Amino acid sequence: RRSDPDLLTFTLADLLDDSEPIDPAAYPLTWTQGDITLDLSYSFTPGSDEDGVTVHVPLALLNRLTPDGFDWGIPGQLPELVTALLRAVPKQVRRQLVPVPERAAEVLAAITPADGPIAEVVTRRVAAMTGEAVRPRDLDWARVPPHLRMRFAVEDARGRVVAAGRDLAALQRALATRARSAAAAAAAPGVERTGMTGWDLGDLSRTVDVDAGRHRVRAYPALVDEGATVGVRVLATPQDQARAMAAGTRRLVLLAVPSARRDVEKRLRTVPALAAVPAGIPGVPELTDDVLAAAADRIVAASGGPPWTAEGAAELVAAARQRLGRLSVSAAGLAADLVVGAVAVEERLVATTAPVLQPAVEDMAAQLGRLVSPGFVTRIGLARLPDLRRYLTAMGQRLDKVGRNPARDHDQTLTVQALEAEYAALRRSLPPERRDDPDVTAVRWMIEELRVSYFAQSLGTPGPISDTRVRKALAALRPR
Repeated sequence: RRSDPDLLTFTLADLLDDSEPIDPAAYPLTWTQGDITLDLSYSFTPGSDEDGVTVHVPLALLNRLTPDGFDWGIPGQLPELVTALLRAVPKQVRRQLVPVPERAAEVLAAITPADGPIAEVVTRRVAAMTGEAVRPRDLDWARVPPHLRMRFAVEDARGRVVAAGRDLAALQRALATRARSAAAAAAAPGVERTGMTGWDLGDLSRTVDVDAGRHRVRAYPALVDEGATVGVRVLATPQDQARAMAAGTRRLVLLAVPSARRDVEKRLRTVPALAAVPAGIPGVPELTDDVLAAAADRIVAASGGPPWTAEGAAELVAAARQRLGRLSVSAAGLAADLVVGAVAVEERLVATTAPVLQPAVEDMAAQLGRLVSPGFVTRIGLARLPDLRRYLTAMGQRLDKVGRNPARDHDQTLTVQALEAEYAALRRSLPPERRDDPDVTAVRWMIEELRVSYFAQSLGTPGPISDTRVRKALAALRPR
């Protein structure tokens, strides 16, 4: 195909069959992802930035795209792409793939785009064929000709290219603000609002759709937090909508009960230790914001989540006026006790200077930073605060006895740290909207319970816990 630069228009299906000539006028070249259909163009210009297939992406649709499928390219170039990927594996593995064209044919016969990202699929096949551990990060992408990777040209409403490149995620990051504005302008004229101190919207639509040129643009309205007010903004994806709606609804609740802030601050200022806390541990201003946010989140969750109707918003506001004051003051007292406990642990860590105990001290300092840093109440939620008290108590017991057997403590520390690193890497590998799902966060708390069982066994844990159980939970999170 690349030898015939006149074939600039073709369908993906026709690229699989060279047996009949293609009438360019009969086959518009497009790419479909979900409900989005995008134009493609082909340029036979070796050495130029435009060489190969270009996906033409309206700016208003940019944030709605995912990388899924684009990495496989067009079917007509798939054999060439797979061959190039085999030549991009490390040299010691590549030697086992000779002749490469024949091995590429074997790989092609066994894979489809439904199997996942092509780099992962191909390296899995290579590992199975050679017995060598090969991962996508081992590929030398400099050995893959640029024309085999889709090029994305992002265009404004007039069709002018505002940015182009072969890394979709990088383009989305660079143009995120402009893409959101374009989506809002195209999909929701008159929908966005600002400066609201309460819900005066009527009902809020979950989606809005309008025609923007040849494209049907779908966008997602959400209540957003503006600090002293709330507003309505139209966002590009359901994930953006969910995040914004949660924050906007929290602010709506807090605006409904302004006296709650005064009451929380009053409660916290009765605790002298909060007047001067070490760096990294929240004081009164941060703890006030944190407790109020966590209490508001609890009320929203108990009311069934963010409202989308005027009736639902009125019910939520009524619940907030009834409960927010008492709930937030109660939570402030518990949070203050936890901060005092954290300060006590911090002071003991600083005073523990024996060199042999420093691995344990450093480990606990990192643990303390994760558990009781600014925003900790909202991050873990009110329901888990009693567990946090137990974790701090466990750190105190560990400090009491670590000097008796530092070698054992060190071995257990290495086990826990390895699991924490594995969990962190696995969580990063998940889609952003998946990272805070209950089954994912549950593993984090399993690791904290493992610490209790290792270093303060007398405190007990809610259920059986071991490193084996944690590893099984981690394995269950990995995509299959």
